[in-house]
Amino acid sequence: LKSKPEAFEDVARSLSQCPSNTNGGDIGWFSRKMMVPEFEDACFDNEIGSISKVKSAFGWHVIRVDGKGTVPADISAAEFYRRYNDSTEKSKLQLVDIR
Repeated sequence: LKSKPEAFEDVARSLSQCPSNTNGGDIGWFSRKMMVPEFEDACFDNEIGSISKVKSAFGWHVIRVDGKGTVPADISAAEFYRRYNDSTEKSKLQLVDIR
């Protein structure tokens, strides 16, 4: 994978046991304290474009860092509605259902 990073999605679809395999291994954006420490450290300590492997209590993970950013602060309902209805902003939103 390190010599052919574009194959990551195909390898994830065919070999991964994670539910993200249907998305080519893409688990979306997350912030610190949301993943087990080993996984989190590999994601936050490596550069964009890097591919690494790490073992956690859940098994082995092959991780490609696709991007980094800041988690936005809480926004008002009106601001969320504006962003949700703006096609250029909608792709930047991550909706999480917490029940």
